Amino acid sequence: MLNESRELEADRQALLRLLPHYAQWDLTTTELEEFVRFFEESGRFSAEELAAARAQLSPSA
Repeated sequence: MLNESRELEADRQALLRLLPHYAQWDLTTTELEEFVRFFEESGRFSAEELAAARAQLSPSA
């Protein structure tokens, strides 16, 4: 259980570290959607965390 909690936190931290880089790279909307979909499918993030990720990746961000 503790190991799973540590893995979950590591995943969250990885997502937070990667988002600014993905937002700066010249990726298409489809590529950005695939990036967020990867995290959705992992089942390790709440709807709120995924919404925040999508907001950071939006072109207007």
